Amino acid sequence: KVLDPSLKSQLIDFGVNSGTYIATSKLQEILKVPVDGILGPDTLHALKSFPPEYVNNRLVVARVKLIGRIVQKTPSQIKWLGGWLNRALDWLV
Repeated sequence: KVLDPSLKSQLIDFGVNSGTYIATSKLQEILKVPVDGILGPDTLHALKSFPPEYVNNRLVVARVKLIGRIVQKTPSQIKWLGGWLNRALDWLV
């Protein structure tokens, strides 16, 4: 089992909402591996070095920061802020 089921679900949700490149890139930043946006063998191998809960919660933080940047860049998007934050924070463990 390389990818924890809960973490896998969050990555899928993140990818659906922000695109797979962004979701995978944020994961790679957390794992401190080269960022190429591809969930390849190096990224999957690095996952073994971290507790799934740590990676999961760091992804939540990355999502919240991304949401903040979106709203800061395009203030009209603030109408979606509550829903986006609720969706991201639902993944906290």
